[in-house]
Amino acid sequence: MERFFQYVFDGLSFGAIYALLALGLVVVFRGTGHLNFAQGEMAMFCTFLTWQYDAWGVPLVLAVLLGMATGFALGAGVEVSLIRGVAKKSEAGVFVVSIALFLGLNSLAAMLWGNLPPEQMASLFPDEPDDFIRIFGAVWRYEYVGILLVALALMGLLFLLFSKTKFGLAMRSVASNPESARLVGIPTGVVLASSWGIAGAMGALAGTMFGHSRWIRQPGWRRDRRAGHRRRRTIGGRLRAGLDRPGTAPRRRPDHHLRRPALQTIRSVRFRQGAKGLAMWKIKEGSPQHWALRLIGVAIILIAVLWVPTQMSTSRIGQFSDAFVLIIAAMALNLVLGFTGQISIGHSAFFGVGGYTAAILIKDHGWSPGYTFYAAAAVAFVLGCLVALPALRIKGVYLALVTLALAVLFPVLVKWKKLVWLTDGAKGIDSVRYEELPVWPIIGELKGRDGRAVFAYWLAFVVLVITYLVCRGLVKSRFGRSLVAIRDNETAAAVMGVNLTVTKVLVFGISASLCSLAGVLSTLRTGVITPEGQYVTLLGSIVFLLIMVVGGAGTLWGPIVGGLVYVWLDNTTRGFGSDSDGIIGFLFGWADQSPATLILGVSLILIMFLAPYGLAGLVKRLWVKIVMVVPKPAGTPVVLAEAAETASTEVR
Repeated sequence: MERFFQYVFDGLSFGAIYALLALGLVVVFRGTGHLNFAQGEMAMFCTFLTWQYDAWGVPLVLAVLLGMATGFALGAGVEVSLIRGVAKKSEAGVFVVSIALFLGLNSLAAMLWGNLPPEQMASLFPDEPDDFIRIFGAVWRYEYVGILLVALALMGLLFLLFSKTKFGLAMRSVASNPESARLVGIPTGVVLASSWGIAGAMGALAGTMFGHSRWIRQPGWRRDRRAGHRRRRTIGGRLRAGLDRPGTAPRRRPDHHLRRPALQTIRSVRFRQGAKGLAMWKIKEGSPQHWALRLIGVAIILIAVLWVPTQMSTSRIGQFSDAFVLIIAAMALNLVLGFTGQISIGHSAFFGVGGYTAAILIKDHGWSPGYTFYAAAAVAFVLGCLVALPALRIKGVYLALVTLALAVLFPVLVKWKKLVWLTDGAKGIDSVRYEELPVWPIIGELKGRDGRAVFAYWLAFVVLVITYLVCRGLVKSRFGRSLVAIRDNETAAAVMGVNLTVTKVLVFGISASLCSLAGVLSTLRTGVITPEGQYVTLLGSIVFLLIMVVGGAGTLWGPIVGGLVYVWLDNTTRGFGSDSDGIIGFLFGWADQSPATLILGVSLILIMFLAPYGLAGLVKRLWVKIVMVVPKPAGTPVVLAEAAETASTEVR
């Protein structure tokens, strides 16, 4: 019984620290409506600053207050300078900026304090060996009591802030409707900055209390990923290593769908407003000039696709293969999040399902690798539908938490001792590949390491093309219009006859199925899959989200652009170090750690400021200033003729 109470007391004490960090997230979410994925790294950075103040001789209590003040200034500054500008244009951009902050603060802490020896922070409360009390025979140290009391006090203050003060009411008003809050005189800018500032201060306090109970630094704890360096077991470190239902109304043919004329009208207005009369060349949709432009674009793509395996090195070919795998996964996620508006952070599990299905069928049952694509897609489709069913009644951040649990659960489930006979536990399954490469027409026979790299490239490209055609066919169909309707206004979509349950379940299943294809490709390319694989864990879901948002959520070409840019940035910045030449060496020559992760984070922030709707949206806005495609009139020729006849009759 004493052991039980000891576990309870220890759990309450350490749980109070995590509760303070979580309260910071709550303050930001309640005050701004955003999720701050960098909350933990902001707390970590301010904790290091608190330790630094203490090391400089500042009294501990004053050092903690300075750390909290720094956390408040950091949080408010981030909101004013980064979050506010991006949030006005793109909600998805806030996610990318917070991940970029995660990376940047992580790397900056490594550069400043990464090589210092391990050291323990001083405690705010008595921490001598005999400073404890016994309750029911269990030891409860004064330090743990103090931590719990501080957490309870802050929780009470926050409750009073949100429920009993005008400022708390203002925070809730701004989170629910910023425009209405501004119209009634609430200083929304001050409220938003204060929310982030309060969260930063609470994170600094929680980190300070956690720093005494754990070593604040361990050798290599904040190292960036460079050649020969150990990978950190955190998201930040690994990010371096995005129908219709029959009703009373008669069913209409797709060409007569009510959304089509509206979409065509909106499209025409958008083109006219975006171009502002500056388009150098206007052509009609479907005209010979329009088809000529399409053919030129296709020719450029084909030349680039053929150039890679014939003129580039094996390592470059492998990088493009990796990019294709990530693009497929991002396309799958785009169906759920970009076009349907359902937040999912669990697609890494479907990626892992595809990889493990292929590995088990090839290694244990002797299947040909080509047939495992069909099996993996079928298994993932069923699993995706099953996951979607309990998630039908929730949406937004709560749906994100459900899918987050899926991403966290999958690696643990794979390592479960009762499934070791199937998955080989933590060591994973290896030697999963084509024993003999098949001979394809035109490509011919491929042998050796270089031949395997070329084959993996073409296999990934074929699957990518199939995935794109599937996504394009869905989006352009009646089913795709239902997805967009659900994303824009779920209630209105239901009123118009869209079967919400069937549509959501099907799109989730299709998305999971496509994502599993990326997992099969990754397993066949590397020849191994483990529970700690780079894209099988939660890291994979974060990377897929980054690619989708950076490229452009809700667009067909966005994941393609985002995947290519992400892989290029990852491989380019990976080689940056403090000993680099040029401007990199000039700016970071003082640091012993690589600035690669910091540069990647800064690059992502710049992309979001320059292209808040994604790189594909930026290219489209620039292109329309050169060539504007005038869309065809809405409706079929029969409908247009009937409309013209009706108009002439009314004139008479």
